[in-house]
Amino acid sequence: MSRQCIYPHQHHLARSYNIMATVEYQGFFRKYFSAMGLDFHFDTRSRMVALRFPAVERRRYDWQASRLKRDETLVLLALKLAYEEGFRANIMGARGDVEITTNDLVDKLEMLARVTIEETRLNEILGLLKRKGVLELGERDPVERVRPLTILSGIEVAVPESYVQQISDWVDQLPAAAPDSVEPGDGSEGGDDESDPVNPGAVD
Repeated sequence: MSRQCIYPHQHHLARSYNIMATVEYQGFFRKYFSAMGLDFHFDTRSRMVALRFPAVERRRYDWQASRLKRDETLVLLALKLAYEEGFRANIMGARGDVEITTNDLVDKLEMLARVTIEETRLNEILGLLKRKGVLELGERDPVERVRPLTILSGIEVAVPESYVQQISDWVDQLPAAAPDSVEPGDGSEGGDDESDPVNPGAVD
């Protein structure tokens, strides 16, 4: 339950993956997760095992049921846009992934919502998304101060198109005079006013 997407190349998760990827067991897992309001999904192309979120009226027990902070939401959206650009440019890898760098992501955030996320906070967010199976992180170049990112196919599960539309509408409504930077503490103090008003995953 701590990971939304797992893959055959993640050897440290091999035992869990091999069980859930076995066709004979998948009927059990579909019923098991359905009781929690989740859809068990096995992608035959990438062989990804994932949990999807069906209808808004069903009670949720997953990690996305809680509100994300503004900077976390914007990073998710920027990653989805970068993934779609990679697909259109035909630069996807054999596993259906797209490679960018943290500099590319920073540029996307600037273009998307005119925000700059402090490096330490950005690394925290990327670490969270790595644990959820959305991306993989490479080693940081100490000279260039940049890290390679691999956006995995699970981004399509974590950020469905309907969610992208809701967040795009939300970004359009941000006040023009909003600060140009998002500090590490944004959303953690003073109530929920800095949280994403849209519940990610609570859409088809």
